[in-house]
Amino acid sequence: QVEDTLFRVPQAYFEHTAIFKTIFTLLPAHNSPVDGSDDEHPFRLEGISKCDFRAFLHVVYQQTHHALRDASSDLPPKKMIMSEEEWIAALKLSTMWDFFNVRKLAIEALSRIKMNPITKILVAKQYMVRTLLFDAYDELANGTGPISVAEAERLGWETAIHIFNIRQKSFRLGSRHHIEDEIRQLFAKELEDSSRLRGVDEPTSLAGRNGV
Repeated sequence: QVEDTLFRVPQAYFEHTAIFKTIFTLLPAHNSPVDGSDDEHPFRLEGISKCDFRAFLHVVYQQTHHALRDASSDLPPKKMIMSEEEWIAALKLSTMWDFFNVRKLAIEALSRIKMNPITKILVAKQYMVRTLLFDAYDELANGTGPISVAEAERLGWETAIHIFNIRQKSFRLGSRHHIEDEIRQLFAKELEDSSRLRGVDEPTSLAGRNGV
């Protein structure tokens, strides 16, 4: 149960992760019904929204469906139509629960969506996605439009100043060739912090493109 909504989901979809495997092996109190055994005794997931959980389940269901397809089928995989907010929700819960395949799909989807670069930076930092973070810094540094006070406050003033300085250097040199190196140098700590899960589940296509 999530908030006030019951979801009937096979336990097998969750028990492959260490987090849920541990939870499912905990024995209930003496003579107490097992959580999740029926509608009257649901397994409750606290601290998340039903909208986020529904988006996460959509990816899990589609992924499972693809995995069960006949290997000899010539039919292309069904494309998942989800909004930016839904993919962010899938990224959030997959990161929280170690669903690495779902996380990878969410990162790939978000890398194709035309996100606001400031939103992308905040999402990438929160859920430790180095490729999205570098891509967003690169987009901002190559931009020509002004960064508003509200946007600078969302980014953090130090980050906003770094972006401004990179832009100024590009204007002064008449070249943008140095931008990627500047990003690696000025945002080294953020990029390092956001790469803790890299090598397990993060796509490498953007990393290869940007040389990160």
